[in-house]
Amino acid sequence: AAAVVASAAFTATRPAQSTLIPSLAGTPDELTAANVVLSWVEAAAIAAAGSLTGVLIWFGGAAGVFGVCAALGAVAALLVARLRVPALAAPQDAPAVAAGLSASARLVVRQPRLRLMLALLTAEAAVVGALDLLFVILAVTVLGRPQAWAGYLNSAYGVGAILAATLGVLLVGRRLGGPIAGSALLLSGALAALAASLGLAGTVALLTAAGASRALLDVASRALLQRSVPAQSLGQVFGLLEGLTRTGLAIGSVLVPVLVHLGGSRLALLGVAAVLPLAAAAG
Repeated sequence: AAAVVASAAFTATRPAQSTLIPSLAGTPDELTAANVVLSWVEAAAIAAAGSLTGVLIWFGGAAGVFGVCAALGAVAALLVARLRVPALAAPQDAPAVAAGLSASARLVVRQPRLRLMLALLTAEAAVVGALDLLFVILAVTVLGRPQAWAGYLNSAYGVGAILAATLGVLLVGRRLGGPIAGSALLLSGALAALAASLGLAGTVALLTAAGASRALLDVASRALLQRSVPAQSLGQVFGLLEGLTRTGLAIGSVLVPVLVHLGGSRLALLGVAAVLPLAAAAG
């Protein structure tokens, strides 16, 4: 029950960020640059969190992890409590919000580019949801390491995201279709290669590549989505996206145990690797 409440509260943060950033940016290049910075900060946090989780589990078990995360959430709330930014659109009452959400859904259905971005970001969320479990499987079952190594593998994934976010400045001023396609293929290829059981060094290298490609895919897709949506529809479209990504996370979490039951860890890795290409084909 507590996990459900925490997840529901967390769900509101990313649509708010995605709607806030265009209010701060004056040009498409500034919008891409802001997303690159946000991606770098998030990647650095992921890398630090993986190592911190491993250390906290080693010293005090899982309870310490939850306590530290609760404290970090309180600090984050204090940091944004006084934030004030001009709105891109006027506030709406409940009927107008419902009508706007319906109009945004119709906009997504009519626009192939929006459909593709939503499909890819939902599939990316499914991969991320699956990775939460695959880190444990890779650490304990494939590599035969202690449970804390799930956190260290997550750190390797986060380091890749930091590297990609550093290179993300190259996205500013460029068309984003190529980087989106390339990063999706690289992410799927890295996950498929993990099925070959290449040992600790190979696993760390592939997870670093997976983290880098996931970060590039996320920042490029979200930047293109922000460019493609009218200002008055940003909140509704990104709220819809957040619902889809939460669904994707759930699907990824369920997909892994099903695939492990059917064919072991190798089938789970190959099945998760196929998610993004299938979403791209559908989009």
